[in-house]
Amino acid sequence: MPKFRLPGLPTEASDSPVEIADWWEIVALKSKGKKASLNDLRAIRHRQTETDPDTDAEEDIEEESRFDFAIDEIRYRFAACGANYPFRLVGQFDRVLDYNAEDPEESRLLYLFLLLTTRLNMNSRREFNDIDGPLLFEEVCEIALKSIWNDRAKIHRFGTSSGQGDFPQKLKAFFQDLQEFDLRSDRVIPNHGGDDGLDIAIWTSFTWMPLDNSRAPQGKLILLAQCKTGTSWKVPDLQRLQPDSFFGKWMAPQPCGQTARAFMASARIEQIDWEDHHRDGGLFFDRCRIFDYAVGRLPKDVFAKVRLWTEGALACPDLGSS
Repeated sequence: MPKFRLPGLPTEASDSPVEIADWWEIVALKSKGKKASLNDLRAIRHRQTETDPDTDAEEDIEEESRFDFAIDEIRYRFAACGANYPFRLVGQFDRVLDYNAEDPEESRLLYLFLLLTTRLNMNSRREFNDIDGPLLFEEVCEIALKSIWNDRAKIHRFGTSSGQGDFPQKLKAFFQDLQEFDLRSDRVIPNHGGDDGLDIAIWTSFTWMPLDNSRAPQGKLILLAQCKTGTSWKVPDLQRLQPDSFFGKWMAPQPCGQTARAFMASARIEQIDWEDHHRDGGLFFDRCRIFDYAVGRLPKDVFAKVRLWTEGALACPDLGSS
């Protein structure tokens, strides 16, 4: 998983198309003309590393070849995001990336929000204009999940942004919303303030209009999701959330229906890792999938927060383009 952090650059030895493409987008965004060529990136790198590209032709050719793979990555992003993707390849051989500042504001700022919550340090640069980026990311993920279900689905944001207090309170509120089975009473719930790996749950709902105090029949399709900004997560993070283990620990008996899991990341991942990430993390949503399902669907209050956070991040000195 690529790990470069702004204001740093991808390392000189980086062969990651994702790293180069993210950096390319940022440089184009910050440049006066809102565009940048691959030669611009190479010039910035050589200026930063104080090397002369004319002194080592072999390394220069190797670097150019690595940078060219970023073109395919940008093409992938356009294919996955569609016309809402705010960058375009232009120029001879598609070697110039153009940021279209005339595109709809929501699509531009939502994509930039996801890009910057990947590449800025979410410990030291997580909050802008009094808005917490990782917590807002959970709200965006909630909207993306809602859009793939019908309007009868129910959703519960369980993670750190839910404002429900400590772990026992969160667990109780979740099970009350879910209405499947009760919280186990034969074990102590630790008051550790965590979320046991769960950030969002979404499930099917069915009509139930009783004339007495009877309870609706159990049996739902339940999806549990984990949300991650940045790039520091690894395979154990992908595997942490296990629905059978989660419900086995806290619900008696376990759900009658089907349970599934998802992992939602603000990052793009290398194509070589795509299959393994699905096998390790369940249904995998990267930046492009989250963008695709959330764009055009943000409520006004959520979009207002996306705008404020992103505008603050864009003004951050860590976002220098050279």
